[in-house]
Amino acid sequence: MFGWLLQVAGRRFEYELNILLDAKRVGCPVCEIPISTIYENGNRSSHFNPVTDSIRVYLPLLRFSGASILSAAIDFILLLVLQRATGNLLLSVVGARACSSLFNFLCNKYLVFKKGRNKTIPSLLRYYTLVAALLGCNYMLLSMFVHAFGIYLVPAKLMTEAILFLISYWMQRKFVFPQHRVKAF
Repeated sequence: MFGWLLQVAGRRFEYELNILLDAKRVGCPVCEIPISTIYENGNRSSHFNPVTDSIRVYLPLLRFSGASILSAAIDFILLLVLQRATGNLLLSVVGARACSSLFNFLCNKYLVFKKGRNKTIPSLLRYYTLVAALLGCNYMLLSMFVHAFGIYLVPAKLMTEAILFLISYWMQRKFVFPQHRVKAF
């Protein structure tokens, strides 16, 4: 399994988390085995730094959150501008999402999932397939909140985006920008 283990990204404690996530993805069974802890040179403490090591572990999700917040801001502002200009909710949602999604794709490709060297067209096609599905869900939820429940557009938009955020991260990580698939054994 050394070939696979050497291809898993990360250092220190985030490497351990990435191993566990990738092992599940490639179907490698994981079992817990108790071991004795032996510290070198009489070192009686862990080298775990709660702040820096936690940041390393959660950095992909933090980057995704940052890109999503910027994209959401673009989407939100454009939604309000287009809705005011046209009075058409569907046109406003589609127009805003078309602009913000291209920005989001580029951020996720190059900054979040770091797939800059991968071919862009296949990733772009998978991304916009996901965008279309999320756009349909976005419009349905937004329309339901605004028209069926009478919620104002701003809180309805915030609720809709919160619901779709984690779904989008998982789908992009799994399908749009998948990790290099390596057989575990």
